[in-house]
Amino acid sequence: GVGLPLFYGFKALVGLSAAVTAVVLLIVQHMSNLKTKLFELNEDPHHDSGKRHLDELTVYAEYMFYACGGLYFFLLAMSVRYSSFQRKFKREFDATHSTMSDY
Repeated sequence: GVGLPLFYGFKALVGLSAAVTAVVLLIVQHMSNLKTKLFELNEDPHHDSGKRHLDELTVYAEYMFYACGGLYFFLLAMSVRYSSFQRKFKREFDATHSTMSDY
Protein backbone atom coordinates (compact mmCIF):
# COMPACT_ATOMS: atom_id res chain seq x y z
CA GLY A 1 0.00 0.00 0.00
CA VAL A 2 0.83 3.66 0.15
CA GLY A 3 1.80 3.58 3.84
CA LEU A 4 5.44 2.55 3.45
CA PRO A 5 6.49 5.29 1.00
CA LEU A 6 4.75 7.90 3.16
CA PHE A 7 6.36 6.50 6.31
CA TYR A 8 9.88 6.56 4.88
CA GLY A 9 9.27 9.97 3.37
CA PHE A 10 8.37 11.21 6.84
CA LYS A 11 11.60 9.73 8.19
CA ALA A 12 13.48 11.71 5.53
CA LEU A 13 11.67 14.87 6.64
CA VAL A 14 12.68 14.26 10.26
CA GLY A 15 16.28 13.60 9.22
CA LEU A 16 16.39 16.75 7.11
CA SER A 17 14.86 18.79 9.94
CA ALA A 18 17.46 17.48 12.38
CA ALA A 19 20.31 18.23 9.97
CA VAL A 20 19.09 21.79 9.31
CA THR A 21 18.66 22.40 13.05
CA ALA A 22 22.14 21.10 13.82
CA VAL A 23 23.74 23.24 11.12
CA VAL A 24 21.93 26.40 12.22
CA LEU A 25 22.85 25.89 15.88
CA LEU A 26 26.49 25.19 15.00
CA ILE A 27 26.62 28.36 12.92
CA VAL A 28 25.17 30.39 15.80
CA GLN A 29 27.65 28.92 18.24
CA HIS A 30 30.51 29.69 15.85
CA MET A 31 29.27 33.25 15.19
CA SER A 32 28.92 34.06 18.88
CA ASN A 33 32.44 32.80 19.63
CA LEU A 34 31.11 31.55 22.97
CA LYS A 35 33.49 28.60 23.19
CA THR A 36 36.54 30.87 23.17
CA LYS A 37 35.03 33.26 25.68
CA LEU A 38 34.14 30.47 28.10
CA PHE A 39 37.63 29.03 27.72
CA GLU A 40 39.12 32.43 28.59
CA LEU A 41 36.87 32.64 31.63
CA ASN A 42 38.01 29.21 32.83
CA GLU A 43 41.65 30.12 32.32
CA ASP A 44 41.56 33.22 34.50
CA PRO A 45 38.23 33.84 36.27
CA HIS A 46 39.50 37.04 37.96
CA HIS A 47 40.92 38.57 34.79
CA ASP A 48 37.86 40.48 33.71
CA SER A 49 34.64 41.72 35.20
CA GLY A 50 31.54 39.57 35.13
CA LYS A 51 29.66 42.20 33.14
CA ARG A 52 31.73 41.54 30.04
CA HIS A 53 30.96 37.83 30.22
CA LEU A 54 27.32 38.55 30.84
CA ASP A 55 27.34 40.74 27.71
CA GLU A 56 28.86 37.89 25.70
CA LEU A 57 26.23 35.48 26.96
CA THR A 58 23.56 38.04 26.08
CA VAL A 59 24.91 38.24 22.52
CA TYR A 60 24.84 34.43 22.30
CA ALA A 61 21.27 34.33 23.64
CA GLU A 62 20.20 37.00 21.14
CA TYR A 63 21.76 35.10 18.21
CA MET A 64 20.13 31.91 19.42
CA PHE A 65 16.74 33.62 19.77
CA TYR A 66 16.78 34.89 16.18
CA ALA A 67 18.17 31.62 14.82
CA CYS A 68 15.55 29.49 16.59
CA GLY A 69 12.78 31.88 15.55
CA GLY A 70 13.85 31.71 11.93
CA LEU A 71 14.33 27.98 12.18
CA TYR A 72 10.80 27.58 13.54
CA PHE A 73 9.24 29.34 10.57
CA PHE A 74 11.51 27.53 8.09
CA LEU A 75 10.61 24.13 9.53
CA LEU A 76 6.92 25.08 9.63
CA ALA A 77 7.02 26.00 5.94
CA MET A 78 8.94 22.82 5.14
CA SER A 79 6.35 20.70 7.00
CA VAL A 80 3.43 22.36 5.21
CA ARG A 81 5.15 21.82 1.88
CA TYR A 82 5.81 18.19 2.72
CA SER A 83 2.20 17.58 3.80
CA SER A 84 0.96 18.88 0.44
CA PHE A 85 3.49 16.58 -1.25
CA GLN A 86 2.16 13.62 0.77
CA ARG A 87 -1.43 14.38 -0.23
CA LYS A 88 -0.45 14.64 -3.90
CA PHE A 89 1.65 11.47 -3.71
CA LYS A 90 -1.24 9.48 -2.16
CA ARG A 91 -3.65 10.58 -4.89
CA GLU A 92 -1.17 9.64 -7.63
CA PHE A 93 -0.34 6.34 -5.96
CA ASP A 94 -4.03 5.42 -5.61
CA ALA A 95 -4.65 6.33 -9.25
CA THR A 96 -1.84 4.13 -10.58
CA HIS A 97 -1.87 1.16 -8.16
CA SER A 98 -4.52 -1.30 -7.03
CA THR A 99 -4.95 -1.29 -3.28
CA MET A 100 -7.30 -3.09 -0.88
CA SER A 101 -9.66 -0.10 -0.83
CA ASP A 102 -10.36 -0.70 -4.54
CA TYR A 103 -12.05 -4.05 -3.83
